[in-house]
Amino acid sequence: MNHHHDVPFRVLKKVSTFTAPGGLHANTTDNRIIHGDNLEALKSLPPEFEGQVKCIYIDPPYNKGNEGWVYNDAVNDPKMKRWLGQVVGKEGEDLSRHDKWLCMMYPRLKLLHRLLSDDGAIFISIDDNEVHNLRAVLNEIFGPGNFVVNMIWQKMDSPSSNFGERAFSNYHDHTLVFAKKLSACRLKQLPKPEILKDYPEVAEDGRRCRTRQLRKNGKEARREDRETMWYPMEAPDGSEIWPRHPEEGWDGRWAIGKKAYEKLKNADKVVWKMRDHGWVPYQVEWAPNEPAIPNPSILTDAGQNRQAKALLNDMLGTDHGFDTPKPVGLIERILRIASDPDSIVVDSFAGSGTTGHAVLKLNAEDRGRRRFILIETEDYAESITAKRVRTAITGYGSGEGIVDGLGGGFDYYSFGVEVGRQSPQAKRARPFTTAVCSHALVNQGLNRDATLNWLRPVHRPSQGFCDRQRPGAGAPHHGMPRKLQRKAAASMLRSVAS
Repeated sequence: MNHHHDVPFRVLKKVSTFTAPGGLHANTTDNRIIHGDNLEALKSLPPEFEGQVKCIYIDPPYNKGNEGWVYNDAVNDPKMKRWLGQVVGKEGEDLSRHDKWLCMMYPRLKLLHRLLSDDGAIFISIDDNEVHNLRAVLNEIFGPGNFVVNMIWQKMDSPSSNFGERAFSNYHDHTLVFAKKLSACRLKQLPKPEILKDYPEVAEDGRRCRTRQLRKNGKEARREDRETMWYPMEAPDGSEIWPRHPEEGWDGRWAIGKKAYEKLKNADKVVWKMRDHGWVPYQVEWAPNEPAIPNPSILTDAGQNRQAKALLNDMLGTDHGFDTPKPVGLIERILRIASDPDSIVVDSFAGSGTTGHAVLKLNAEDRGRRRFILIETEDYAESITAKRVRTAITGYGSGEGIVDGLGGGFDYYSFGVEVGRQSPQAKRARPFTTAVCSHALVNQGLNRDATLNWLRPVHRPSQGFCDRQRPGAGAPHHGMPRKLQRKAAASMLRSVAS
């Protein structure tokens, strides 16, 4: 269950930088696309990004057992097979297909959990084949109390005819949603401006509202139905008003009890209106400042596979060989729910780069400063993932079909040295180290303060990184003097830089 501890730390090496030409939208440029094994890539991120990521979206292999996919859906990728053999051991070769898939997912989810901020959330697309296994693993890592929803996405707009004599055509995929801490997570509702039409009245201060009579109408509206709701209210002229039927005169009752009425009155949510038969009390319901409704758990309007494939063809041509892109609309909907204008967004199974495209698109719409980190294991990280993001940045198409560029930019990374193996000095320094600020090392700036903040002794040299010391946690681990910590850290940094 701690396979990620056995994965070495790798320094990220910046290969290239791409920035939009002038004249396009102002957009974020400090984005990253990382090519390499996504477990090693995820291991390199916590020193700089642990607890900083607001939204994670991943679309891992669905593990259907199919062969020949560009993104190998049988989980037989050589990198993953080698990892299973080296880390799990010889028994890894005897694992079932589902066990192998879970062994691949578990350590990646553990590291993604570390990256999330306390108010962050993770969204994972999956189909019926592994959704039950994935839910169980997420319950273990995130806790069942942090489950948010199983969001169903309609991925097809018409029945498929490729199912032979099957009785059902599968229209959907799942998107499992978990919060890091549900109590801190504030996912956004679906904006619905037309709600304001349901608030036809306008108060003196300009706020829209609607009113509801406090005398109970309809069934069980008589005094004998709820005797405790028969009491007087004081009208603006000081008179007592009882809930009697205005025309027939029988004793009725109020819609709320006396304590609830006092709360409404103290909250300025009671208004009196003079009618032909006298004063009548109403409850005021104010229109929301940002009219919205809960998001549906079934998405039918976020785009389908067919449109997603057509868009990728428009951007990259028809010979890219990637058959399963997700729609930009689906990821954009997730970002609207789970991100803020300045959030960091991570996708560690980047595929065709839809998440990066969606981040830039939403930034261009709301002037946000969202940043993305995309990780792609496969060799098409440059030819599809990065190319698609570059195309979204600069624009594409011609004539009437031209699509303006979204602006922005990104840095493209691969892996550099493995921390602690390039020199005897680094090997000796490793027991005193939990992580290295990869960003600082890549740029050879060796940000001393930022990096030393992450250097802590660990219990065993073979262990990965332990929890970094939190503010107010007291002395460093094992009571190691800070002077000695800095000396060990400086020695390690010199060896890595060399």
